[in-house]
Amino acid sequence: MSAASEPRAPSRLGAAFWVLRQNPVTLIALIGALGLACVAIFAPWIAPYDPLASGAGPALSPPSAQNWAGTDQIGRDVFSRLIWASRLDLSIALSAVAVSGALGAVIGAFSGYVGGRLDRVVGRIVDVMMAFPLFVLAMALVAALGNSAVNIVIATAVINLPFYIRVTRAEVNARRGAGWVEAARLAGASHPQAVLRFLLPNVMPILAVQLSLNLGWAIINAAGLSFIGLGVQPPTPEWGIMVAEGATYITSGKWWLVAFPGLALTLSVLCFNLAGDGLRDLLDPRTRP
Repeated sequence: MSAASEPRAPSRLGAAFWVLRQNPVTLIALIGALGLACVAIFAPWIAPYDPLASGAGPALSPPSAQNWAGTDQIGRDVFSRLIWASRLDLSIALSAVAVSGALGAVIGAFSGYVGGRLDRVVGRIVDVMMAFPLFVLAMALVAALGNSAVNIVIATAVINLPFYIRVTRAEVNARRGAGWVEAARLAGASHPQAVLRFLLPNVMPILAVQLSLNLGWAIINAAGLSFIGLGVQPPTPEWGIMVAEGATYITSGKWWLVAFPGLALTLSVLCFNLAGDGLRDLLDPRTRP
């Protein structure tokens, strides 16, 4: 067979389309995650009412043509509050995951590369953090720092650190003796350059999957803290606050106050989790044609 007639390897874009065709659930999840991001970005133009203003309709009115998700106890439009809450929850989740991912990747990379005493110390610290229920640890941090969006980001970033440290440490430890790392060292690269320029980029596909999966957890964490009163405070529109406020009206039949923010939480977390699984398939060469 001539070289011209040999089949060519598909491009990355072609491989991505092939994986998405094989798994349409991943495509739906990616579209849902992108849609959520667009809703958060364009919230001021999408929301039909001011999320903090009462008078959008009669108090505790059910879903209607005027108020698609009904109104709350003081006449605020629930649909508008849902849209603005997506901006806050997604901003908190993205910020926390970005901070914990960057910091955890650097710590784990140097720990796995250097090994020895540094690796043992980092490993013990991570083990201690993982020994605590992570949500309880986040509660303690927010209670100590104060109720604010910034402190929720800090608490969520701290409890996510062990995941990135462990993943990066294991991957770098497995690659630090590879020939291409030794070649970089012989070419004059310093130890920090070997870690940051050569080892970390090779770990990024695995970290990208972890980042996507942790986005859903970060959203749940932020909403959970707000639900128990340790997160963002009313009247700020936030999904956890909306569920907490609506819970008192469930017995009186005002189901929409809990159903819609609960559904928003469920769908957003589901989309990010399924997108993370799909991202793993997209980045795994074994799933490509």
